[in-house]
Amino acid sequence: MKRIFLLIAAVIAFFAVDAKPKSDAKLNLRIGTYNVWAHYARAGLVRKGKTAEARSWDKSKEAVADLIVKLDCDFLGMQEVSGVCRDDLAKLVKKAGGKKYELWWVNTYPEGHRREVGNAIFYDKRKFKLS
Repeated sequence: MKRIFLLIAAVIAFFAVDAKPKSDAKLNLRIGTYNVWAHYARAGLVRKGKTAEARSWDKSKEAVADLIVKLDCDFLGMQEVSGVCRDDLAKLVKKAGGKKYELWWVNTYPEGHRREVGNAIFYDKRKFKLS
């Protein structure tokens, strides 16, 4: 969780320093966080009977995408985003009306690890350009 907050803070600092505001300009940002809870973790708990089938990724991914769009954040930091979740959300957020969003994702496991899971940021590409 600390990593995602530090990443968001670094991105905000970059844009705040890079911007050339008027003397009376204000920087208004909507920032949020969300723990996606990787698809394989959800599946494991469903399989063991420790959570309801409704919490599986396949049954809840559209609701997560809708939530992202409804939050209307400039930056939305997310953790435990597996490659499957990343790919699904990239498509489903746009389908849910979030065409303004771009997704940035980084795998937090070392190369060659059996898991592909990381942190992600959905950001408003009309306001910010990440490269």
